[in-house]
Amino acid sequence: MAHPLLPRGATFTGRPWTLKQVQGDEFYKGLALSKADLLTKHVSDSRSIGKRALPALLAAPLLCGMAPGDMSVAAFLARANAVTRLGPLAMATPEAYRLKNEVIATARRYKARIDTQRRAGRKTTSCPPESGTLTPEEWLAHLNGYPARVRGKVSIYAAFDALMKKRYPCPA
Repeated sequence: MAHPLLPRGATFTGRPWTLKQVQGDEFYKGLALSKADLLTKHVSDSRSIGKRALPALLAAPLLCGMAPGDMSVAAFLARANAVTRLGPLAMATPEAYRLKNEVIATARRYKARIDTQRRAGRKTTSCPPESGTLTPEEWLAHLNGYPARVRGKVSIYAAFDALMKKRYPCPA
């Protein structure tokens, strides 16, 4: 007699809750529905799931579809100012890490573009060294240098490019 609390096909060898591996169609033999019935039920259920998931699917590109550096200078400064208002421990907040990672990703995107231009033998917009430093104060000072009316139209990628042009101009 099978134990009523264990799932069908359970064994008492090894761990008491280990299930036997079922091969192929043996799984469907004990079910009241056939494999075709299960597939048909899944297809009909997927339509209602699609209706519920549609808002999430439409919002996904808005939430995560931006490439690094696509954020506007105004949005970046608004978020950075909110973080700096938190005081000395502001750099330990998740939002500060997100902003830092946004700048790092922008720098990597910029470096990849410069490296691609160099490999192709094309002229680059600036000639930065292979490695360098950029403090948060220097970055924020550069972003705050943009007039308020322009900040919403300039991406931080374009701002990073302009900063590199200013700091590391190519020799003529």
